[in-house]
Amino acid sequence: MKRNIVILVLGSCCLFNSCYELDLNPLSQGSSENWYSSETEIEMALKDGYRQDFWPKDKEEWTDDYVYRETNSAIVNGTLNGQTDEVTKMWSNQYKAIARANTVLANMEKAQSLGISQSKIDQYTAEAYFLRASMYSTLISHFGDVVYVTEVMDVDQAFEVGRTAKAEIIPKVYEDFDKAAAGLPLVYTGSASQRATRGAALALKARFALYMEDWQVAAEASKACMELGQYKLHSKFSDLFLTTTRNAEESIFVLPRSISDKVTLGSGEVLNAITRNPGGWA
Repeated sequence: MKRNIVILVLGSCCLFNSCYELDLNPLSQGSSENWYSSETEIEMALKDGYRQDFWPKDKEEWTDDYVYRETNSAIVNGTLNGQTDEVTKMWSNQYKAIARANTVLANMEKAQSLGISQSKIDQYTAEAYFLRASMYSTLISHFGDVVYVTEVMDVDQAFEVGRTAKAEIIPKVYEDFDKAAAGLPLVYTGSASQRATRGAALALKARFALYMEDWQVAAEASKACMELGQYKLHSKFSDLFLTTTRNAEESIFVLPRSISDKVTLGSGEVLNAITRNPGGWA
């Protein structure tokens, strides 16, 4: 009997020891605990914010301009609800991006100890503000009152947070866009990756203000964007659909496509907009 007790005690010690080892930060992959240890990792975190999943589009199939004969959308059927796939994806993906932007902002003080120049830190901070503002503008324009979070929190804390009134969040989104515009570059030069610019922050602020019917804010942001002198309408509209003009002078903020990187619209989305005679589905 005593021998069995000794074995049981030893086994329990091993079990507790194993649990302790499992609580370590993952050493084989990035996590919020061990990431942001270099400028490269900070850039990677910010670049992930431009994933297509975080920038949903309001689909044409949700309007009366686009109808399949054999089936109807949730909008046409009047069955759209909180469990519809597009709704749950939009909600969860926007908050994933917001959480990552908040984590970047929380680590900017740490970035100073890495020897990163202040100008770069200011740019990364502005980019995080841009991403957060953009995500919240999408949420508010689709859902109204939403959960507003600007700090890093754990799961238990997240369950205690309720929605904030839309009227309280709107000015904070404008403020984030203003901070982004103040710190983002006018253009990216050389081999630098093309990401959000000052013009993008002002343009998206203007669009959000239009959705919110804040006409004065929309006018002021639009005017500020135009006065940057960086954008104008392309001389030939049809050329905008060619690969040679993918970064035309009228492009303010775009998510580039790449066949080699498998970042495309997909054949379905293209064929839906082409009539049947040339092989489309419209």
